[in-house]
Amino acid sequence: AAEVRYQYRSILTTSDTENLLSGRVKIYNENFFTDLSKYKMVWFISVNGKKVQTGEVLRLSVKPGCEQWLDLGYRLPELENSDVTLDVSYVLKRPDGLLPEGFETAYDQLVISSSMKPSPRGFRGEQELAVSENGDSLRFVGKDWSACFDKRIKAKPSESGLGYSAY
Repeated sequence: AAEVRYQYRSILTTSDTENLLSGRVKIYNENFFTDLSKYKMVWFISVNGKKVQTGEVLRLSVKPGCEQWLDLGYRLPELENSDVTLDVSYVLKRPDGLLPEGFETAYDQLVISSSMKPSPRGFRGEQELAVSENGDSLRFVGKDWSACFDKRIKAKPSESGLGYSAY
């Protein structure tokens, strides 16, 4: 149920690395007729899974179908060898129909810094994966198959030895 609720959320939060490092996020209101004035944003920064900063934005004035950059004003801790994330949640400021005050209607998690290094392995340890990165594409090649992902559009079908696309 949580995954379905996440996929059907109508408030999206995004950013790029430069803006995340300076505390800025972009909010997009997917609603057709409702602005975001009845919600507040609750956010927190975590380092290696532990909350280190929290905050709230009480006034969200994003009109339907519009986006707005927002400066959260957080200060980042040391990023080296740390997993640092920004978690945001949009909750109702007051009851709305059957939904109680504080009900979470949307959430997102943005990675600011990650210490994880990929270690590609083949399926069932059969063969190492070959991974190559070229501009906006990321290509994985294994025995009798390959997949290519376009970072700009998240996924792109590719030629495959299996006869179908890995979209």
